[in-house]
Amino acid sequence: MVLHGRTTSVARGTRARLRPATVAALATGAALGLGMAGVQAAAAYGDLPRTWFGRDDATGLSLELLDAPEGAHAVQGDQVAVPAALLDGLVPGDVRTFQVAVTNDAHGRQTVVSRIEWLAPVVGEPFAQEPLVEVVGLPGLLEPGARAAATVRVLAPEDWSQANAGRSGRLVVTFTGTQS
Repeated sequence: MVLHGRTTSVARGTRARLRPATVAALATGAALGLGMAGVQAAAAYGDLPRTWFGRDDATGLSLELLDAPEGAHAVQGDQVAVPAALLDGLVPGDVRTFQVAVTNDAHGRQTVVSRIEWLAPVVGEPFAQEPLVEVVGLPGLLEPGARAAATVRVLAPEDWSQANAGRSGRLVVTFTGTQS
């Protein structure tokens, strides 16, 4: 309340209480805005970690599992997941193969590497000893637009432990391309 150009104590008290609230609201808004700008900038440059379901656009690779039964596989971004059902019933000496087409969708040459990872099956017990896995036929370098067929081989050695009987696993093969 203002009387004759002078501020009364009621007005001073209200203004003093509003200052910290206003400062806090402005600081919160600024922090949120800066945080959102940072996330957008990092995403634009590909610096955020990718998830299982995300495609890593920075690699410029596209994948296709060529010879697996319909609906029995998953291609998620730069990963091919071979379901446990396709690996069930492995016995010593078995070899299972899968063809994966790898295409360079980038504008430059790509150095391509693969990485293998075993995950526990959704149902049942994991292998006591994981089968051997190799990726063959993948050229080290793919030109723009080039496509190569890699063969993923899952091998149960002749001396593979009987403890693996009735067990399974999920195989994930990740393909990474680096501009060269």
